Amino acid sequence: MAVWSGLAMNYGHFDPHNPYNPVTVAADLALLKSLGVTKLRIASPPYDSADMANGKTLTQQALALGFYVIIGTTTGTALVDLAKFIEFETYCTSDLLPWCQSQTNANLEVHLGNEESLHTAGGGMTRPEVIARLQTLATTAQGIYTYGKISTTDVSTYISEWVSAGKGDFDYLSFNCYSVGPVSIRAQADAIVAGFGANGYISEWGTPHGYQDYYSEEIWRQITRKQVDAMIASGIADAYYFTYKDGSFGLITDGWALKTSTDNFRPVISTLFGLREWFTGYPNTSVNRSASTARANTPERSNTPVRTTY
Repeated sequence: MAVWSGLAMNYGHFDPHNPYNPVTVAADLALLKSLGVTKLRIASPPYDSADMANGKTLTQQALALGFYVIIGTTTGTALVDLAKFIEFETYCTSDLLPWCQSQTNANLEVHLGNEESLHTAGGGMTRPEVIARLQTLATTAQGIYTYGKISTTDVSTYISEWVSAGKGDFDYLSFNCYSVGPVSIRAQADAIVAGFGANGYISEWGTPHGYQDYYSEEIWRQITRKQVDAMIASGIADAYYFTYKDGSFGLITDGWALKTSTDNFRPVISTLFGLREWFTGYPNTSVNRSASTARANTPERSNTPVRTTY
């Protein structure tokens, strides 16, 4: 089975990332391109983090290789109050969006926020207030960044609230969707398609804890294949797998990773991309396939006999 055209990839959630190693990145992106991946979502640091500069460099490297790239930022991790949210808005309008405009590249999409409904919980901001402020930010952003698309992403728990509020001036709304099986992820994808059509997509997907949900490479493979089939059946436009490599940005090492910290590939990668395996086992052992045996020429056949018509 060939790779699903809607399959995209989250990338950049690993060390070293301060800065990223350009040689490592080039090798990773060359492989992803060879697997049929054309769209990348770069790790989204907090707006006040030094990692924003590293993410911009990574974005430029991916754009130069012809990928469609999403760059984004977020308020933080928890208890974000209104004052901090305003700082986030200011960073987006004074730094991130002008920087994106300076790239003059329609293949660059900008995420304004990632799971802000969670980050602001307990910080004094209600979800309707967060959604309304993000919609206002999108309106302002459209006057600053004119080359590519503008989006935001939230957790799938709040799809219905965004459907009720509407996408406003966002070009796209995306949601992070996790499930231990295909049924729930199909329901999430269906809700996004029903609410936003081609203007909605899945910005992160997988099982909640990756391999740790099963502690079985084979079960993880099977579940992942079923999840892909479920999303294809839903008609969702794009779904960004989480993630190619991990171990930073608050993530455990080798949890969701297709490629691990030891430079081994998890067997799920061949299932995900519908490929014949080029390795066996984990750790990987390369598959050596002997050359095909030379076949004799196809023998010539006599002319088709004349059949009498009765």
